[in-house]
Amino acid sequence: MGTLPDVVVLFSAQQQCDRVAIAEAKSCGVPLIAMVDTDGNPIDVGYVVGANDDSIKALALYCQYFEKAVISGLEMEQELQKKNESRSSTISAAAE
Repeated sequence: MGTLPDVVVLFSAQQQCDRVAIAEAKSCGVPLIAMVDTDGNPIDVGYVVGANDDSIKALALYCQYFEKAVISGLEMEQELQKKNESRSSTISAAAE
């Protein structure tokens, strides 16, 4: 990977391999979102989502919610960029 990710999302924060991902994200300063079940340890997770990580249907539902949130965030970012570009061109035109 050439660059660090903007965020890391884990759907289970219990397994040993997840502990490695948590430690890596923390050491690199990458925000971490993790599903944490009642038997999980949220101590090193930046953004805890209390969730059942044992059910395939539940995990599929969480994926759908994250997908919608990411798409919504990207659309909001594009709208803001368009507004900023519009303001910049308006200011430039007024200055001339």
